[in-house]
Amino acid sequence: LVIIESLILVYLVKNLFHTNPFKPTGKIVYFNPYENYKWELPTYSTHFMKYSENPILIYELVPNFSQPFDGTSIKLNRITTIKINSDGLRDVEHFINKPKDVIRIAVVGDSHEFGMGVELEETYSKVLEKMLNEECPPKYETIILAVPGYDIWQKIEFLKIKGIKYSPDIIIIGIGIDDLMNSSKLLELHEIERRKIRELNLTEEEYKREEYKRIGQV
Repeated sequence: LVIIESLILVYLVKNLFHTNPFKPTGKIVYFNPYENYKWELPTYSTHFMKYSENPILIYELVPNFSQPFDGTSIKLNRITTIKINSDGLRDVEHFINKPKDVIRIAVVGDSHEFGMGVELEETYSKVLEKMLNEECPPKYETIILAVPGYDIWQKIEFLKIKGIKYSPDIIIIGIGIDDLMNSSKLLELHEIERRKIRELNLTEEEYKREEYKRIGQV
């Protein structure tokens, strides 16, 4: 079992196999949400997460959820689809027992690995899977173990309860600067915001719009 960080992902792909220089064949998607953009609230709800009975996780993804997505706090300039499988992962269905001759890669992370604003096949996990299968036989399979907002402790816990059962050969852990903030601190900040909403007697949407006006974005 190999555990690596996503920061060395490119190095791994280039050097893990003794072949010709690696030729990327996948598609990396990038878009600028501020280009020709009018600030608006999202059209679709983002209720794809639920409270978890696990005190470390705090919340998880809703199994078998499927819905269009165009942003959380602001409306993005494209509409994608968020689809959660029966095991509560943003991924296709996977057999627990690893198929023969398949190398499994578990990608653990938060919104970056989850792929907020891109389709499933556009996430870097699935781009990596496509590149490896085209350039480096045998067969590779990535499993996305990512939930937006997770800190490093939640990521490790999610890997333990959701990922290890899939017997991954390689584990990639995405680490961001926000992992330095504990999830309890984030919950404290969210509670402060909710308190402001109650004091102002506004809906969450009204509060967001007032904040946009305050910072001069609307």
